Amino acid sequence: MPRFFALPSALALSALAAAALPSGAPAQAPADKLDPLLRPLLDRAAVARIEATPRIEALGTALRRPLAGVVMLRREPGRAETFVDVFVSLSDRSTGVIEALGGRVMVHAGALLGARVPLSALPALRADARVRYVQAARRARPTNDLAMQDIRASLVRTASGGTFTGATGSGVIVGTFDTGIDWSHADFKHADGTTRILYLWDLTTTGTPPGNVGGQDFTDGNECGAALIDAGGCTERDIAAHGSHVAGIAAGNGSAGSANQYAGVAPNADIIAVKGGDFGFSTLDIITGIQYIFARADQLGRPAVVNLSLGTLFGPHDGTEAEEQAIDLLSGPGHIVVIAAGNDGSNPTATTGNPPIPPGNTPIFLVHATRTLAAGDTAQLAVTVPGYTPATGNVNDFMLFTLWYDARDSVTVTVRRPDGTTVSRRRGDAPADTEAVQGHVFLDNASGGPAAHNGDGQGEIEMYDADPTHAPAAGTWVITIRVDLLGGSGRFDIWEYATSSTLAGAPFSGGGDNAYLVASPGNAARAITVAAYVNRVNWVAQGGTFQFAVRELVGDLATFSSPGPTRPVRDSLPSRQKPELSAPGKGVFSVYSSTSNPAAPAALIATDGRHVLLSGTSMSTPMVTGSVALLLERRPDLTPEQARAILTSTARSDAFTGRSYATGFSGGSPNPSWGYGKLDVQAALAQAPPALTAAGGANSPSGRVRIGANAALQFVVTVSTVEGDRLDTVTVAGVSNHALADIVTELDLYRDSAGTGALPPGAPLFSLPTPFAGGSTARFVGLGANVAPGGQVTYLLAVRLNDHLRQGDTVGLRVAAVFGTGTPSARRAVAYIPVPVTSRLGRAELLQGGQIFLISENPVRSGRVIFSYDSTPRSMALYNFAGLRVRDFAALPANRFEWDVRGESPGLPNGMYILVVKTGAELLRQRLMILSPAR
Repeated sequence: MPRFFALPSALALSALAAAALPSGAPAQAPADKLDPLLRPLLDRAAVARIEATPRIEALGTALRRPLAGVVMLRREPGRAETFVDVFVSLSDRSTGVIEALGGRVMVHAGALLGARVPLSALPALRADARVRYVQAARRARPTNDLAMQDIRASLVRTASGGTFTGATGSGVIVGTFDTGIDWSHADFKHADGTTRILYLWDLTTTGTPPGNVGGQDFTDGNECGAALIDAGGCTERDIAAHGSHVAGIAAGNGSAGSANQYAGVAPNADIIAVKGGDFGFSTLDIITGIQYIFARADQLGRPAVVNLSLGTLFGPHDGTEAEEQAIDLLSGPGHIVVIAAGNDGSNPTATTGNPPIPPGNTPIFLVHATRTLAAGDTAQLAVTVPGYTPATGNVNDFMLFTLWYDARDSVTVTVRRPDGTTVSRRRGDAPADTEAVQGHVFLDNASGGPAAHNGDGQGEIEMYDADPTHAPAAGTWVITIRVDLLGGSGRFDIWEYATSSTLAGAPFSGGGDNAYLVASPGNAARAITVAAYVNRVNWVAQGGTFQFAVRELVGDLATFSSPGPTRPVRDSLPSRQKPELSAPGKGVFSVYSSTSNPAAPAALIATDGRHVLLSGTSMSTPMVTGSVALLLERRPDLTPEQARAILTSTARSDAFTGRSYATGFSGGSPNPSWGYGKLDVQAALAQAPPALTAAGGANSPSGRVRIGANAALQFVVTVSTVEGDRLDTVTVAGVSNHALADIVTELDLYRDSAGTGALPPGAPLFSLPTPFAGGSTARFVGLGANVAPGGQVTYLLAVRLNDHLRQGDTVGLRVAAVFGTGTPSARRAVAYIPVPVTSRLGRAELLQGGQIFLISENPVRSGRVIFSYDSTPRSMALYNFAGLRVRDFAALPANRFEWDVRGESPGLPNGMYILVVKTGAELLRQRLMILSPAR
């Protein structure tokens, strides 16, 4: 059945669990605080077998349950015990309960912790009065030319010679948690060859971890900074090639291809990447990675958007899983997470295929079912297992199901094997664990009482080969669900959330449907979740022209795209719209990792050899991630809700988007298949005016500044905020051939309360003479301007320049407004103001054709003089007034030559000299006075 890269959920956040319990939950307290997936680890014999198993890959066999592919078991360096990734909800905010048991807190958000604990700690956690609930972190899997045109990204930027202008994501962090990133790929480098990756954290190895970032300790893995990456010293490799492809769609600049053909949505954004695994991830690591990316971004004073192209079908699909609640807690202004809907859909959109599509385009991979039953009613769900060859050994042929229902109902669950033998359990019974020739069945029907995090009944059904000779039999298996007593809604939902590769062709053959399939953590309330539609059905690659075996119409929903909505939890937690948006996801070219192993087929590799074609909601998600980066470039303080509102309100509708392919749902907009429609970057940006605008001009009719004699520039800086906040700081940095302190002699900041754009009378609010305390950056700190929601404040910035500029320079000032300095919500808006520079002329002369020869200062008092010129002189020499040649300037570089007078040996005495410059047929003579300070 169609699947996508899964991710394990594992981050521990604070007061989350308490808030997660719906108000309509049963009054009875849960009988067991431990997640049903953790309870097998209480068995001493099972733990002894696990501890005696030398290889981590064999832990599932030692447990004799097919949980190693679901629960994250670990071996810690230097520790003999086996550890498990968990989320722990506490009644207080103390981490001592974890540390006292030999565990390690990975994520700390109030009273919700993400932790790695030894198996021996589980009984103590279960008994501790401070512990509300312990949930296992899950294992999750991982889930441009035409695409950029389709989402209108190419209309909001221009590219020339590899340089992008317009909406490009400049100043924004794009974060990825995935299989890594090919840091050597040209699409992730600046034009000068330096990396665009600020940090790369590899959790799959050991080395130098990040350490403390923003008050949070990150003590695992190995971190590569930009300098180490530029030096070629980073050891990380993306062998799965998924993470590189995803990052390229969101933020690649296309440098490795022809004319930036495969550039991503935000080609000027900076990148922070976290490698969580090669083909699967722990949800604890995922949440830790998100927290790390946001912490690094906060450290830099930058907004960030994190891409999660991964997920798992396990869980209640209602947003109450620990990893989903953790994402909600970590999200906020300038902290946004975008998540793949998943690839478990069976949308009837295929028009042709090989093998042929069944009549009527009937869906064939249904992995979810739901019913609402009256008292005494029964639902039967068939799972047909085709003939297959079982894998060698045990616990490697399996089908796993998770069931959720209203805990106020009394429900009986029965599993019938193909030979008619059955296993049955009523709500609250002890789990069944039965062996038979046709396969082992484990059945737990809410044995521990209602689930603590949402108050619902939870069932787990596992059919597998506990005995290597008793693999699940071919034939029809039937799961029967009966409501014995109706005390609630009568509704149940069941998902087949994992199978072995040998049983991947065994979804529901009767009673299944195509709805409620958004993977976790994509059901998180504050996340933006993305569906996928078809970008292309044929393409040119190495070796010729190719097409998909199963083809939809270009522009229609991909057959695999998972539909929503979220599962309702009674009246207290109604169903919510998921996914919110769709983007191109079938047939997308992006970065091809140079360390991919195995290599991709030639039919998928672009003709440039550096890009590859992949499909999935993994590909549509970074389209939206990059678009959010463009919104954050405009408005760094955007909340997830505001970004979602902009994207959904501007989404495109067409002949396809009004069709719902989700079972039981009509069309229109929004719907569970498409959300609100197709991503439209151009329309979204039109609704997101910049948070900071800055315009500047020179005091000259031409608008070009004439250098010298304290040349003055004046800039209007307008700062606005959506939410309302306190503006604390304005910073100014130079973007030119010189550091700011080298070109600016004074900066004055005025408040333009009247809105006239003219300097007000009186002294400025702040005046900063050089040298600036910050070196290359000037800071106006302590403004304390309270900006109302949707309001703005305007300042005037007066800049005086010195003589250290040359013809052709651009005085580029990067102005930043910082909100809420020193608080967790501190955010920065940035604007860039370019102003062209012309010569001060003075007694310098115009050469033939209007070309200019400029001397930076005359007299030369600083000991340094800069000669600037349009045409490189054929010769230049310095004579004293006795007519002696005292200095030859040979092999002059183009455009500019800097002369350190004090470096002359023997030193030149102060006095008047004649500079003779020959350019073509012209001879320029210029007096030059040297009043250089002593060396």
